[in-house]
Amino acid sequence: LSARPYTVCIVDQYYGTPYGRTLQGRDANWLVGKWGGNNGFFANGWVAYTSAGGNNVPAISDAQAYAYGSGYSLNGIDITGTNGSAAPTGNPGKLALNASGLYNEPSKSDVAEVILFNRALSFHERSQVGLYLREKYGLTGYTAYNTHLATKEWVFSGADPGEGLDFQGRFVYAVNVGGSGGIQVGDALFTTDTGLISAEYQISSFTSPNYGTSTNDQNLASVMRSIRWTATDGVGIEDVTITLPGLEIGRTYKLQLLIGDNWTSRHFAVDINGSRVVADLPSAGIQGGLTTQGTVLVHQFVADRNTMTIVLNGQPVSGGDRNPMINAFTLEDLGITGRTTVSTFTGGDPGEGLDFQGAFVYAVNIGGPGGLQIGDARFTADTATPGLKINAENLAPNWSTPNYGSSPNDDVLETLMQSARWTQTSTNPAGARIRGETVSLELTGLTPGQEYVLQLLFGNTGTGRGFDVVINDTLVLDNFSPADYGASDSVGVVVTHRFTAASSLLSIVLDGYPTNFGTPDPVLFALTLEAVPEPGSFVLLLLGALGLAGFIWRKGKK
Repeated sequence: LSARPYTVCIVDQYYGTPYGRTLQGRDANWLVGKWGGNNGFFANGWVAYTSAGGNNVPAISDAQAYAYGSGYSLNGIDITGTNGSAAPTGNPGKLALNASGLYNEPSKSDVAEVILFNRALSFHERSQVGLYLREKYGLTGYTAYNTHLATKEWVFSGADPGEGLDFQGRFVYAVNVGGSGGIQVGDALFTTDTGLISAEYQISSFTSPNYGTSTNDQNLASVMRSIRWTATDGVGIEDVTITLPGLEIGRTYKLQLLIGDNWTSRHFAVDINGSRVVADLPSAGIQGGLTTQGTVLVHQFVADRNTMTIVLNGQPVSGGDRNPMINAFTLEDLGITGRTTVSTFTGGDPGEGLDFQGAFVYAVNIGGPGGLQIGDARFTADTATPGLKINAENLAPNWSTPNYGSSPNDDVLETLMQSARWTQTSTNPAGARIRGETVSLELTGLTPGQEYVLQLLFGNTGTGRGFDVVINDTLVLDNFSPADYGASDSVGVVVTHRFTAASSLLSIVLDGYPTNFGTPDPVLFALTLEAVPEPGSFVLLLLGALGLAGFIWRKGKK
């Protein structure tokens, strides 16, 4: 590894002294993984290090090497700047494992796996790798790796299926930024950007991409040649702004921002509808400087307004090329994939705001005991619920003291709403908000094509706390705060999401990272998932009951 960008992942642990290095440079003072009883990343200067916790404590280190600086995550949590900074840009040259590097410093250590990439992986891509390693080696504990966020970035290699982009569907917008219209890629007919974008500069032939020989690949290459960009220099326009009118509230949309770069050091922030969805997008690093690849940012959401605004801004980032640019974008209408409502509840009895009648696939007490019954819902503890995975940083068994009334159902609901799990959305020592610090759940065993109703229950969360609600990788509630609906010890708030399952998996993510709240720390108290019977089944049951009644009446009449 003699040139940036690149990404290095290692799974290792100490089993005794000496506490030296695991993966290091042979030609330079460089290391990732263990050193001196710590986990860290040194690239001719410390990026970060922190205690390894002694012997037999496995860890996943991933080091991100950009042209302009570095980053380091430990078990998925970005700790860049812990006893270091993001500034170092050293490279190892040839690599040495455990010994025989420029600085020998051997270790009594176990190394399970080392993975190297010749580009800077995006957060989504690093999450995929991290979760693979976590599952493969049976690692436990809280992690910020998350593949079900509403916003994701990755590399693409062409326009055909399986090459990283989606050109199948109903496209409301397909725009060639800075270039000509009339170019067809799959179902997307690209138009000019007239009236949709504000930027300082336009270049008709900025790149010369080569994605392949298919018609779609060649047409995409034509689209990706042109750009609009803005100089982050404190003069005039300071960002690239895209404004898209004509959205229909309640419908689900998928945005694709396509970036093809000539350089290796460009990065910038991305805001959507006033929320910072990515604080630092290393677009050039993700592409890796190859003309056969590009970077795409995908954002899937339910529209809560008719006009969408996207801002690419280099001012919040530092180092390298901070001038935002874009080549093309698409906005696809996915239809109505679910209906989400927010309401309040005051107890556990019928008419008090919650539904506990029906066929419940899941009823889960988050952070508290199981064996609790309200109506048809038999609640289990989140640690003893088959098919459920929950990932949260903190457990609060006595979060609040709810008081909903004196009925048996109210008393059980008070027990349910006493406990919670929550995650702190923090910043690393370099000042960047840490992405992926969520409360996330996966529920398995759903039947594709079956309709379900999900209830997420929230108690007294105090003022100033808020987060996004993401269901099945789609942002369904932007900047949700229970306090805005009057959450207190006597009034709860329920988010109800009605949907038809597209697969056997339901993912739920409560994410404070993209929000502007003073306390962007997600929390959850309880949930239910109910399978909705088909309308015909009730009719058949009713007809059957009427037929039986008629038979009994006729039998009795003589």
